[in-house]
Amino acid sequence: MKKQQFNWQLSLSLPFEIWRFLFSRGNFFVFGRTFFRKNLPFFLGLLRSPKFLIAGLVHFLFLFGSILSAQTVVPAGLGPMSSTQPDRETAVLSGNLLRTGGQNPTVKIVWGDEDGEVTGKSWDNTVVISTNQEVGNFSTTITIPNQEKIYYFRSVAENAGGTVVSRSLGVLNPSAPVGVADLRGRWSFDDNNFSVPDRVSPVEISGLQLWLDATDANSIHHSSNSVTQWDDKSGNGYHATAASGEEPTTGSSTINDKNVLTWSLGKKMKRTTPSGANWQDVYIVGQWTGGATFDNVPGIFGGTTSANSDNGIAGGNNSGAGLWFAAWTDHFYLNGTSNPGSNVVTEMSSPFIISFSQNNAVSMVGYQVGADRTNGGREWKGEFGEVLAFNTKLSDLDRKKVQTYLSQKWNISIPSGSTSFVSSAKDSSGKNYHG
Repeated sequence: MKKQQFNWQLSLSLPFEIWRFLFSRGNFFVFGRTFFRKNLPFFLGLLRSPKFLIAGLVHFLFLFGSILSAQTVVPAGLGPMSSTQPDRETAVLSGNLLRTGGQNPTVKIVWGDEDGEVTGKSWDNTVVISTNQEVGNFSTTITIPNQEKIYYFRSVAENAGGTVVSRSLGVLNPSAPVGVADLRGRWSFDDNNFSVPDRVSPVEISGLQLWLDATDANSIHHSSNSVTQWDDKSGNGYHATAASGEEPTTGSSTINDKNVLTWSLGKKMKRTTPSGANWQDVYIVGQWTGGATFDNVPGIFGGTTSANSDNGIAGGNNSGAGLWFAAWTDHFYLNGTSNPGSNVVTEMSSPFIISFSQNNAVSMVGYQVGADRTNGGREWKGEFGEVLAFNTKLSDLDRKKVQTYLSQKWNISIPSGSTSFVSSAKDSSGKNYHG
């Protein structure tokens, strides 16, 4: 007698047929309970069949396997960002995908002249690297829009597990390298490589805590030119704000063709945090337009409370010709030259660069620009263009670098002895073999 073959088609379809039959009877749970109770011996027999159990297992894995797989997808992992500049006009922005999270993500690089992850900011450019990125390095080549600006960039990864942005923030500071693979050195004596001012960006100086810049329209928030917020570009988020009626104005005045904010009586901008702020070395570009003397003790920079510890620098000393210095001002420079501050109103009635510092750390409650603490009627009359503050007293070299940066940017002359120069002939090959 021929051995009967097992009907796999019937075995594979049987669970489906039972499932469909039960659902066709209306209330599945009520009818299913009665159905299985009446046919219990039949189903017990099926459970003793290995072939039936195997078929059931196959169906279970088929039905639920894809669901289980989908539940394992998590956000991807991103590594550090970096950049190279093969030539003066282009740069390569690079990132790294550390893990896919269970599904190859779409990866992008976002970049611009501000960090788009900061509240109120946005990215200028988005580059899609891949819609199916595997683990490893990725990059894109960009054309540098402006050699005078600093650019920021991050990576973004998107998959079914979610969207992540790299914690690492890349910074591109355009330079002028020479794009020759085997170049050993390049020295030039007939261009800007020889004995020229060494211009740097404030972010290159260690200890930068505050950077307010009136030439950057993106950092100024205003309503009909009344400035409500002046953004801090240092990356620390110490933005200055003005209460209603106390707003300085923008767009009405310039210093050497660059936009400045205009102050008058009752105008001030401040931030009440951080407490215990250490503004140990401060640099300010501005101009006094209030007359032949500093009347009513006009504040320039200080803290926000009435305490003596928040007393900063203000005009009005020496019958209005000089400045009042707080106890934490050990050094004062006007247009790059050390100055006692006793007779400066005439020079400060033209565009100026001042800096003041303390040998030791200071402690203030926030900061205020253009007013003397909580004293009403002691506001600045004139303009401010830029404010830089560091949490350490800068070395003489770094002080000269900041002075040089401000001097070149605002076209305000300072003595050559206060300027930071490039040493002799600079090797622009990137090998740093300076002469």
